[in-house]
Amino acid sequence: MTNILFKYYKLFSLMVLNTLMAFFIVNGLMKLPGHLRRSEVQSASVRLPALTQVHRGQPSPELKLNEHQMKWVDSRSFEGVPPEQVSQILSDFASFAQVGYAFHPYTHFSEPAFQSQTVNIQMDDKGYSYRASKSHPLSAKGTYQVYVFGGSTTLGWHTADNQTIPHYLAEALKKSYRKRGQTRSVTVTNFGKGYYSWFQEMILFQRLLHSGYRPDAVVFLDGVNVLHADSPNETPHNTKDLIRLWDKAQISSTALPNTFPLFKTVNNWARDSYRRLFRDFEQGRHPHRRTYSLPDWVAKTQQSYHTTLDQIEALTSLYQIQPYFVWQPNRAYLCQSSKYRQELPEEYRDKVVPLYTEMKQFKRPHFVYMGDLCRKMGFKKRLFIDDVHYSPSFNRAIAQELAYFMMNPKRVVTTSDTL
Repeated sequence: MTNILFKYYKLFSLMVLNTLMAFFIVNGLMKLPGHLRRSEVQSASVRLPALTQVHRGQPSPELKLNEHQMKWVDSRSFEGVPPEQVSQILSDFASFAQVGYAFHPYTHFSEPAFQSQTVNIQMDDKGYSYRASKSHPLSAKGTYQVYVFGGSTTLGWHTADNQTIPHYLAEALKKSYRKRGQTRSVTVTNFGKGYYSWFQEMILFQRLLHSGYRPDAVVFLDGVNVLHADSPNETPHNTKDLIRLWDKAQISSTALPNTFPLFKTVNNWARDSYRRLFRDFEQGRHPHRRTYSLPDWVAKTQQSYHTTLDQIEALTSLYQIQPYFVWQPNRAYLCQSSKYRQELPEEYRDKVVPLYTEMKQFKRPHFVYMGDLCRKMGFKKRLFIDDVHYSPSFNRAIAQELAYFMMNPKRVVTTSDTL
């Protein structure tokens, strides 16, 4: 009898041991891809070879950049920037992209704090992030303070801290004051956020006012993110993902700890199963969005923009702040998009071109249309680094034209006046 019990005990022990070994082996294998990816990102930020321009301006594969950069970045657009600095910028942004976005009340998401040689995102004690500037926006009393809002083009994606539109705007404004014989300190704070719509920018501006921020002027650069914002509905870019996570949290009965990749997989499988079983649960809470014909979409998007500007001007009037609104250049419109490494998606061009054409007739105080700036500057220069973001030289040109408009708001701005 004792031998039989011992035999079963030994068999049970082997089963438990083998199960545990299999569990850890499977988890180790599932964790390996993530570990390799992290090692790749770390190596990219440490090993910074000089940028090699290969066929049609594609960055060197040795940089080990992310897929989006390898597909879209055109290294020929970094005119006048040393190759070593271009390598550093692209590597820093590859690491920055891996960090992802942080949750932010009312606007859903925002860039988190980040530090590198060329990309630095600072965050104040109230949780507001902005790209590096020489002085804190609240501590720069006695200066002419300008806050700039917009999407990733304003943030300055794929350009260094000192190559963004807000940075060049500060330089241009200071130069304009010196030409007038005025000595005035200027601080321009970059509140650009990736994927933000004009409605999110308005909410962010309103929250800053509520928190005690008091700039002298605000600038809003918009136009590129019109499809990311699901205009004219103006829902934030990541809304579908947030809805999915919210609903899963309510209908899932699986709550294994996510410490092990295997448990995380089981959780995801269970939640997807519940999502299929309770499809009505999701659909009943989130009705399908309306779709519009192209002419209706253009008209309703313009109305959304017009209404948002009305609300911003109501806020600026209340707090005696000067607003400026810019309809920004877009690679899909009069910018010879085909000369770059990759063509833009057809569905994007089909909507952007009619909208930008109509926006040329958009008139209101404090508004300047820069949608045709590519044509004014000439088509020989490569003004875009990737699918949407501007080169350092184009950022400077936009900032100079904007500064001229701010200093001469009643005059018609032409490129020959500013460049």
